[in-house]
Amino acid sequence: MRIGLLQCDDVAPELRRVHGNYPEMFAALFEKVEPSLEFRTWRCMDGEIPDDIDAVDAWMTTGSKHGVNDGLPWVEELSDFVRRLWRAGKPLVGICFGHQLMAKALGGEVVKSERGWGVGMSFNRVTTRAAWMEPWQPGLDLIVSHQDQVETLPPRPWSWAAAISAPIT
Repeated sequence: MRIGLLQCDDVAPELRRVHGNYPEMFAALFEKVEPSLEFRTWRCMDGEIPDDIDAVDAWMTTGSKHGVNDGLPWVEELSDFVRRLWRAGKPLVGICFGHQLMAKALGGEVVKSERGWGVGMSFNRVTTRAAWMEPWQPGLDLIVSHQDQVETLPPRPWSWAAAISAPIT
């Protein structure tokens, strides 16, 4: 299986020396589960947006220090690409900034939290059970570090990401 990594930032230099950049981190993590996976990276934050939605079997986005509402040209180009993937039914996983990008690109609303930065653990309730969710659990704790948040989910129909609700506060 080929995974397309839509890289939206670089890991901070002091952390990169120890842990590598996003492509190396994801490859190392996934290799522990499935060593045969192949990764191809597009540096979206440098304007490198894929032109072929079939270049790989599934797509992932990384986090970013940038926000989806910062008015950066590459963010809108990547949003267009996300909409193309969605219309074609291609698998896409949005991580952190990528989750916010997906929500906004598909018609949701992303805003800065009135409470400022959220850092720590967040309990998330799973509201819909899908067949792939094994082992099943009604909720999960996630480590968070963000100031932007998805305020309104995209209108239906939308992806399985809707199965995980906003953090319970």
